[in-house]
Amino acid sequence: MLASCGDDKAREAATAQALEASKTSPTEPSPAPTEPPQDTRPKTGGIINLIVSGKSAPKGSDACVSVSTRNFKAIVSMQYSIKWDPKVLKFKGLQGFNLPQLSAENFGKHILDKGLLTHSWFDANVKGISKGDGDTLYEICFETIGIPGSKSAVQLINEPTTIEIANVNSEFLTLDATPGTVLVK
Repeated sequence: MLASCGDDKAREAATAQALEASKTSPTEPSPAPTEPPQDTRPKTGGIINLIVSGKSAPKGSDACVSVSTRNFKAIVSMQYSIKWDPKVLKFKGLQGFNLPQLSAENFGKHILDKGLLTHSWFDANVKGISKGDGDTLYEICFETIGIPGSKSAVQLINEPTTIEIANVNSEFLTLDATPGTVLVK
């Protein structure tokens, strides 16, 4: 009970102090802003395209799809998630790395059972990496486990890892991702 009484007194004092601080004299004009507000939104650096290739393979065999690019200019970092149907495809591995410091270690394999692979890469030199249109960045290999005729999209998505691609000018690029499809024959 004593604690409640003390709390009431503290609350009353804080309320009185807030009321006093909010009182303004009607003769005092509001100060004019001296500078326009700063735009804190990140600068956008255009569009980058990442394209996942398609494949068809007999049940029980391997199918590797490539992730290639268009408009990959002076990129310093990128992150996103890769999704597929785990009833149709089983993740096997990664290969064909074509970026500095890119390896299997740049991919999170903790939710493969849900058909998700996370990805994060950055240019340690922060100079920006450029690739030609159509250049492959890496390949993802799967075992086809679905019934013949089944298929799965392999797509770049925004969760659980948020899509974020930045260039050397600290601008974020909009990702235009083209999914690929793996068909089980």
